[in-house]
Amino acid sequence: MRRNKPLPLIRLGEQKHDFIHLHDVVSALMFLSKQPTSLETYDVGTGHHYMIRDLAERLHCPLEHIEVRFFDVDDPHGNISRMEALGWKAREDVIEYVEQLREIK
Repeated sequence: MRRNKPLPLIRLGEQKHDFIHLHDVVSALMFLSKQPTSLETYDVGTGHHYMIRDLAERLHCPLEHIEVRFFDVDDPHGNISRMEALGWKAREDVIEYVEQLREIK
């Protein structure tokens, strides 16, 4: 989040994303590095999808509505089933983390 700058939102921020904490991304990479070599692609995520607007409101940050850009995707959901099948799962709760950030602000 950029300090004192509005968060750009498209379509009223209703698009959903699978937000993941950096600790979980690193955990997934470390986990995969210990697996047998594979040429497969693995999506890393939490499996929970949150509206951008909801997270922004929890942080009480200013919002700026902008036009849709060519690279904006409404609902980019990865398939985390391969990671789950290997035994990996995200541990951090993004909503809890956002609440902690709000308390720090």
